[in-house]
Amino acid sequence: MKSLVLLMAVVLALGAKTCQKYEKSDKLDVNVCVKNDSKTVFVRPCTDSKYCDFEKLDNNIGSCKDPPKRQISEYCTTSKDCFSGTCKDGKFCKGKDENADCDTDKNDCDVGLYCAKHDNITYKCEKAKEAGKDCMSDAECRVPNFCVNKKCAPPLSADVNQVVYDRRACKTYFMELKDTGNVCANSCKYGKTDNKVTTPPICRANGTCEYRKNGIDEELSCDCGRTSNGTVYCKLFPIEFDLKDYINFFKNANYTEQHRTCAPFCLRKGFKDMGTDFFKAFTISIRAHKAHFLENNSEEVKKIYNKAYWEAMDILNKKSVDNNKFMMYLIIGISGGVVLIAAIVIVIICLRRRNSTEEAGLME
Repeated sequence: MKSLVLLMAVVLALGAKTCQKYEKSDKLDVNVCVKNDSKTVFVRPCTDSKYCDFEKLDNNIGSCKDPPKRQISEYCTTSKDCFSGTCKDGKFCKGKDENADCDTDKNDCDVGLYCAKHDNITYKCEKAKEAGKDCMSDAECRVPNFCVNKKCAPPLSADVNQVVYDRRACKTYFMELKDTGNVCANSCKYGKTDNKVTTPPICRANGTCEYRKNGIDEELSCDCGRTSNGTVYCKLFPIEFDLKDYINFFKNANYTEQHRTCAPFCLRKGFKDMGTDFFKAFTISIRAHKAHFLENNSEEVKKIYNKAYWEAMDILNKKSVDNNKFMMYLIIGISGGVVLIAAIVIVIICLRRRNSTEEAGLME
C-alpha cells in the first residue's frame, strides 16, 4: 500500500508543472529590466523615458530601450515621435494621404485608407471599403467593418463557419482554426459553460485543468502566472467572462478608426478622452485571454508586463474615485443645504413665537 501511495506521489510530482518566480532586483544594471534564469525572473522597471523589451532577450537579458516610433493614429507631440514622420496638430501620428505610394508591410496609409495594389510593382493608398465590397483582409474595410468571406461586413455579423480574420466579426464572438482558415465558432473550444468566473483557478497537482465542453469533462495543461511564488494557473477562456460590455462597445457608433488601428500604446495620455467604455472593453478583452498572467502581479511586474492593461485599470479606478468623490460632495452639499434650511425654519419659528409672546404681553 505504501509503495502504491509513493508511486502515485512520484507520478503526480513528475506531471506537475513548475513555474519561475518573479522577483524585484535592485542589483540589475540600470539598463537591464529583466534577467531570466532557470528558476527566477528578476525584474527592475525602466525609467519613465524608456520601455522594457522583455520579448527580445539577449542571453536571457531584457534591456531598457528608447520607445519605438509610434504607429498611425497613436498619440504624439512632435513628428520625431512617429514612424511616418508626421505628427498632426501635435496630437496624432498621421499616415500617407490618398493616392500616395505606400508599403503594405509598413501599413503606412492614414486612418480611413489602406494600401492597395495598382499593378505588379506599385501600391497606393485608397479609401477603405464600405460593407458589401470585396476584400482580402480587415485592413481593406472601413471601420467598424471586418472582412467576412471576402466581403466587408459589420462587426458581430458573421455566422458560424464563415471565414474571418478577427473574432469581433463573429455573432458569437468565438473563432477557431480549420483547414479553410479562421472561422466563426459556436463557442470557445474549451471552457466552463455552467458558470462564469473572473479569477483563474490554481492548477491541479497533476499539472492539468479540468474543463467542460458540451457537458463532457476534458483536461488541458496549465499555464504559469507571473507571481513571486511561481503559482501555476488554469487559463480562463472568453466563454467564462461576461463580454456584454465588450461586445456592446463594438456595436456602438462611437467605435472609431483610432480604436482599431491603434496599438495598446493608444492608452498614452492623448487617448484618455476616449471614454470609459473604451477602457472597459480593452481591460475585459485582455483579462479574458491573459487572466493567468495578471493574477497577483507585483508593482514591478505591472510596470513591465501588460503595462497597457494596468494603465487602463488606473484610468478606470481614477474615474471611479472621481465619481465617488463627486457623489460624496453632492451628498454633503445636499445634506448641508437641508441643515441650513432646517436652521432657517427653526429661526423663523422662534422669531414668530417671540413676536407672539411680546404681543400677548402688550395686550395684558
